[in-house]
Parts: sequence; C-alpha cells; structure tokens
Amino acid sequence: MWALRYLFYRLYCWQVSCWKDEDVWLNALVLIVALFCLNVVTLLALAESAARTPFLLSNVPQNIARIGIVIIGVFIALPLYGALVHKGRCKRIVREFESETEDQRRIRGIGVSLYVVFSLVFLFAGAMLHGKIVGH
Repeated sequence: MWALRYLFYRLYCWQVSCWKDEDVWLNALVLIVALFCLNVVTLLALAESAARTPFLLSNVPQNIARIGIVIIGVFIALPLYGALVHKGRCKRIVREFESETEDQRRIRGIGVSLYVVFSLVFLFAGAMLHGKIVGH
C-alpha cells in the first residue's frame, strides 16, 4: 500500500506543478486508474498470447469492449478512491511524503517514472505480440 500512496503523491505533485492548483486530487486518481486499466488490458493480451487463442479481447465487439473498459475502470476507481481520497486521506498522504529528503525523492521518483514508462512499453509490446500470435 505504501507504493500506491507514493505513486498517488507523486502524480498529485506533478498535477499541482502543471495546473498551479492544489485541488487536483481527482486528476492524480484518474491517472492511477488509467495506468491500472492499461496494465489490466496488457495482462489480458499477454494471457491470450500465451494461450495462443483469442478468448476475450479479440472476440468482443468494439462497442462492448469500450463498455467493458469503463466497467473495469469503475471497479478499479472505487476502491482506489476509498483508499486514497475519501475523508481527506489525500491530505494525509501528502503530509506523509512531503518531508522526504532530496535523495529519497530522486530515487523514489525514478521508481515511479519506471513504473509509468514500463506500463506504456508493456502495453505496446503486449499489443504487438497479441496481434502477431492471436491475430493470425
């Protein structure tokens, strides 16, 4: 749970610097939900690729797939909202990490950056692998 709180904190700080506003809790939450959704879709694509057969992603019409992604997003967002934002938890998370040292901020920031970058890289790699194996 510590890593999730820290990811939220860093995304929140990034949003504060972008928008020059400290009331961007929802933005940080939406970014985490989007990253988690990307990871779920990537895992599904990898599972289909490993099985070498389409059982979910390739067999669902696009309209239904969009609705499915929204439903997955809601199922991810609700517990994350409860854990990170509800009843002022977001303010406690900021207080928890705002006193970190510069070295901690740098090292932990590298971890957060790697998570975000690898989430995107694995999404594209998974999509390419999925298209190659299942698409033919």
